[in-house]
Amino acid sequence: MKSYKFIFILIICLIICACASTQNKKTAEKENPAQDEFDKAVISLNYNLFDEAIRYLNNAITLDVSNPQYYYTLGLAYFQKKDYPQAEQAFKQCLTLQPDHVLALNSLGVVYQEGHLFDKAEEQYKKAYSIDGNFDSACNLSRLYLEQEKLEPALDYIRAALQKNNTSSEAFNIQGVIYNKMGRFPEAIQSLLQALRIDPQFMVAGINLGVAYINNKEFSKARELFEKMLPYVQDQTLIDRINEYLALIKDRQL
Repeated sequence: MKSYKFIFILIICLIICACASTQNKKTAEKENPAQDEFDKAVISLNYNLFDEAIRYLNNAITLDVSNPQYYYTLGLAYFQKKDYPQAEQAFKQCLTLQPDHVLALNSLGVVYQEGHLFDKAEEQYKKAYSIDGNFDSACNLSRLYLEQEKLEPALDYIRAALQKNNTSSEAFNIQGVIYNKMGRFPEAIQSLLQALRIDPQFMVAGINLGVAYINNKEFSKARELFEKMLPYVQDQTLIDRINEYLALIKDRQL
């Protein structure tokens, strides 16, 4: 499950909004060339022009080597290119300048998790969580433990995340997957239903809900859900998975 990558998209959007606000401020001070390069990098990221963004960020760093945000954003650009070694180095440099940079800690953890370096990922997420108990690190720890089939700590951390933000469809989806793996199917169903109440278009949560119905032997509900979803799914992998589950339901009802 790679849904943790959505965090990067949200972070980039926040950076873009912050830069737009900065650009609108007119001051009498002399322009900051490094900031100008950074602003151009963020605009490039907004259009998925990762090589251009990296070039502008390197220009900004040449002009100002002491700004942790430049290295952090450089790490995001490299991550989007799937250049994980370069992303790792950029996030590490950010943390050298600002050890309590929570977003960089979480992002470095994601890089390690992508490389299946689970111990290193756990270390970074826990550092981030120890700073302010933030939602992202709690979700990341839950995903990490879920990937390793460590279900009890995965459940503990996703509950902690939901205490921080109970409007996250992604967090309810993760909780539903954990309950499903634990064999706690009614609780899985309720959590996944809540994910879909928050985001009715969340197809992955819908598929997970159908699986929970199957596991709970509510085959007619699963079939109805999958048949309702199928015309709206565009991803071929998800379409194939839904058809497999529909075939499974048909076999079990014979």
